[in-house]
Amino acid sequence: MVRAERRGRLPDEQHRQQDAVVLPGAAGDGGSAPSAYLTTFERHTGSPGDWFDDIIGTHLIDAKALRADDFDAFYRNRTAGLLGLVEREMGKGAVREGRAMPTPDDATVKGLEGASLPIRGLLSLWGYRIRDHASVPQIRLDLTNAGLNTVPDFAAGSLDDEVAILPIAHERDTVANAGDADDATERDPADDSEEAVGVFPQAAMRVYDLPCAHRVASITPDEPLSAAMGRMAEHGYSQLPVIDTSGTLHGVVTWASIVHMHATGRKTCLASAITSEYEIVNASAHLLPVLPVIRTHEFVLVRAADGQVSGIVTSADLAGEFGAVARPFFTLGEIERRLRRCLGRVYDEADVQKVHKKKMSVDEMMFGEYIRLLDNEERWGKLGWPLVDRAHFIGLLGRVKDVRNTVMHFNAPSLKAEQLDLLDSFVSMLRLYDPDYGVTSMGWAT
Repeated sequence: MVRAERRGRLPDEQHRQQDAVVLPGAAGDGGSAPSAYLTTFERHTGSPGDWFDDIIGTHLIDAKALRADDFDAFYRNRTAGLLGLVEREMGKGAVREGRAMPTPDDATVKGLEGASLPIRGLLSLWGYRIRDHASVPQIRLDLTNAGLNTVPDFAAGSLDDEVAILPIAHERDTVANAGDADDATERDPADDSEEAVGVFPQAAMRVYDLPCAHRVASITPDEPLSAAMGRMAEHGYSQLPVIDTSGTLHGVVTWASIVHMHATGRKTCLASAITSEYEIVNASAHLLPVLPVIRTHEFVLVRAADGQVSGIVTSADLAGEFGAVARPFFTLGEIERRLRRCLGRVYDEADVQKVHKKKMSVDEMMFGEYIRLLDNEERWGKLGWPLVDRAHFIGLLGRVKDVRNTVMHFNAPSLKAEQLDLLDSFVSMLRLYDPDYGVTSMGWAT
């Protein structure tokens, strides 16, 4: 469920009362120690002490530390409680003061060779506590880059099960001894990196993946309404957050709120046009559950980790971002589909098994295996593409493979223009030779 907060519906007095309950040194305590003003609060409200302790405990506040006036323990315990919440949501350890995230460097990963340890211990070396779409691909990729793998696979089994960390060649020999030994020499370690990336994106897209979540145009409360309207008209905005110089959000001005101001006969000024009817989501929120909120309200404000507004996402932004995000996925899908059709019509099981003895057809192969299939002069000749240079084509295919692996990490940086151009030109070339287009014996499309 999306936690999109609708602001402006809680009276200011109720906000102040809540603050007085949860914040040490609240207004009206006269500077007294917590042990003193908590007693006063209980006496004036008739609230039992244990009831009050339970209430503030829901805010991760240690009532015992407050009543003992132990400020060091108060802040230490609340910091630990909040970090615990963060760690449970992230599924990995949070960065704490005085130490960095325990992500192993290359030398440390390489040093794991020959070790045996519980899967839980392996995860902890990367700062993770659970296996998910982020931890498993990252650990597998780092191990592969160091020429290592785990036996059995750390992605399966109980967290308390032990795995051995072995060189990839040794691990292949171990598998071969249990089955087909000939297959052990057929697998390129580069395929492990490609396989670790997977068929689908390895990280759920979040709000902060959108560029518009990191930029926001705004107006200050002391500026005139005409300035807000001019800014909105100039840039084609339908809404404009009102944010003061300290970063505090006062509301939003929209064309609809301006119309409502005139329709209700209120004074024509910025304050009268500000509306509190808006939604705000955290930048770290998953994007897909937020989409219905944006569709309903046409925009959401984005709140950064520091609590301030960092951006605004509108329906128009989503339409533009969809093309940027979806284009490489669709293009890569077409490339792989056409490539498999082109190769599948000329290469049989015998050809495929010269690359990988356990695979029966081109449809089962990965990009790295396509390259090894084509990197043979005799097999290349079967394609019947006399006007295509084999070395050049294989070089392009290798670059496409690298782009594919980047795209499949959904939280990777946006592709550069030259990477998009590479995908477009490569798929255009494949369209000439795709059987759907009726390739002639000379290699030209009819």
